[in-house]
Amino acid sequence: MKRSYNALFLAVLMTLGSGCASTRMLKAPVAQDESTPAVFGTASTEEVSLRIDHVVWRNGPGSWSRKAYWDEYRVSVENHTDMPLRIEGVSLVDPLGTTVAATSERRELASQSKRNIRRYRDSGMKVKPGAAPAASIAVGTGLALGGTAVAGSVAATGFMGASGSSTVLAVGAGAALGGVTLVGVGIDRAIQNGKIQHALDARTLNQDPVPANGEREGSVFFPVVAAPHQLVLRYRTAEGQARELAVDLSPVLGGLHVATQ
Repeated sequence: MKRSYNALFLAVLMTLGSGCASTRMLKAPVAQDESTPAVFGTASTEEVSLRIDHVVWRNGPGSWSRKAYWDEYRVSVENHTDMPLRIEGVSLVDPLGTTVAATSERRELASQSKRNIRRYRDSGMKVKPGAAPAASIAVGTGLALGGTAVAGSVAATGFMGASGSSTVLAVGAGAALGGVTLVGVGIDRAIQNGKIQHALDARTLNQDPVPANGEREGSVFFPVVAAPHQLVLRYRTAEGQARELAVDLSPVLGGLHVATQ
């Protein structure tokens, strides 16, 4: 029995330590404002159209969690062909030319956000997670990518929907596990982590094929990516051909997460 308690205690500790204590669900999403664009970007070919309907950044309009370590891109993919198309990945290209894959796994979003922030600061870029985008904010000299070519390939790991949902252990406040009492903030954090992971999973664009002459909508989640340059959709046709479609984000999200001073 003691071994069972110890194992349960370790599992709880892993759950509590896997995320940021200050990130928690809001009772109601942050309201939109007049400055929010109607559409954040579009791109299309004869086969497919990609539209970014909204971007939810840390504590910004539409936020449903406080101090989130991720950005939510609400997208719509429209298939113009008579055969289904399969979405194989979505990624962002950042100002340093790095490709960042989408993921709905909460712990990976938080850890990758911290790595990205360190990487940007090491490059001399001033980063402020949650800073609202502004087209007039220029990225530092040498950081911006030129042209419209997709930099690198879309990473296969961390694809949307590849989520390891956190398990919330229902442990009553004051319950003793292995001689250690878990109370208050620890229990609340575990519950919040579980709620957040459930919301991420529920919102994520699913991996079902986009039907012939049909449309699929949903969200893709990314760790903090400052001043994203492009959003890249990778898909495969019914004939098995791999294709990519990119949306230019610089005009609308050029100052996202970038400090002005």
